[in-house]
Amino acid sequence: MTAQLAVENGALNPARRELRYMLEVAVNVAYVDEIRAKDSFDERVAFYRGKKVSKSNVDHVFELPLRLFGKQKNNFATSVRSAWVRASNYVHLTKEELTRNYA
Repeated sequence: MTAQLAVENGALNPARRELRYMLEVAVNVAYVDEIRAKDSFDERVAFYRGKKVSKSNVDHVFELPLRLFGKQKNNFATSVRSAWVRASNYVHLTKEELTRNYA
């Protein structure tokens, strides 16, 4: 909802950051669930919070089985990474740019 409101109101950078974060969480939680499937919920949370799960990218998507995608698994994983990269590319405007463009 926050991302949608940001886009509708022209705040694209916060929307991109929010979408990137949601993608990171989805991929990394799926990764933890896959590799720690036999662990309890609390053990999975502890593993997720540990240092073995890189939470600043979506590279674990390539380690997921993604069985439903069949031969398209790698294409999907590449698309996920590309979406994450696009969502990571935003620019912070300087005070001068903001004043010049929005004053």
